[in-house]
Amino acid sequence: FAFFFSNCFRIPFTMAQTEITSLSPVFAMNENVLDKLKCLDYERDFVQAQNRRPFTREQFAVQADNNAIQFKDFEALVVFLVAKIKRDADYFKIDKLDDPNTSVNKMMIALRGLDFNAEFPAAKLKAAYGEAVCAVLDFLTDKCLESERFVFKMPKHNEPAEPDDIDGDDDALVDDDEIEDEGEAIEE
Repeated sequence: FAFFFSNCFRIPFTMAQTEITSLSPVFAMNENVLDKLKCLDYERDFVQAQNRRPFTREQFAVQADNNAIQFKDFEALVVFLVAKIKRDADYFKIDKLDDPNTSVNKMMIALRGLDFNAEFPAAKLKAAYGEAVCAVLDFLTDKCLESERFVFKMPKHNEPAEPDDIDGDDDALVDDDEIEDEGEAIEE
């Protein structure tokens, strides 16, 4: 796997191992965000409503080929989630003419209004990928689930059914005595 990974991304093998290890928590955060978004039915309310593609498992964990598109996706998702949390589409808006610095500053103001405590500089959000971005999305999806009164419940596992009676050929069932009797008959 590591050989394939390092060849795909043209990273030396030892560096690929380090990258995989260091990015693992970010991938996990991104997948958690996607799972929460699915609980919020983002495929209908965000993807279909805005004619977008569904996000991939690594959407905000690693840098995309086109950082501008990745930033616009991040921005649009934050606007969508904040609007769902506040139930007010005007609470947080980003003008399409805003530069990334202005957008990130507006975003941080809106996040502070939701009691988000940033442990990173706001400039980290301009990258539109990485731990800071995933932390913001994780926070917003948690807040959104809370505002929707969504509750994760323990899974219910069905007990395996005990077969009452096996229908089939009674001759197919052989006990040890029959095997010994047949063994003695063959020897004679």
